[in-house]
Amino acid sequence: MKYWSAFVLFFFFFARDKLMEHGVCIRVIGNLTLVPQDIQKLIAQAIILTKDNNKAFLNVAFAYTGKPA
Repeated sequence: MKYWSAFVLFFFFFARDKLMEHGVCIRVIGNLTLVPQDIQKLIAQAIILTKDNNKAFLNVAFAYTGKPA
């Protein structure tokens, strides 16, 4: 499992209740086409799930690169 896969699985599955409890809104920047579609879907679900939270914001630079793919 790649590092980013473990990161996504941890935050979007295991920490989901804590993120919601504390009102965390997840925002992701970067080129998500560089990650597998199953991970893209998990990220989209997390963004949608937390879109109305406004106590804190978790900005994640994910698959963010200055080099062309």
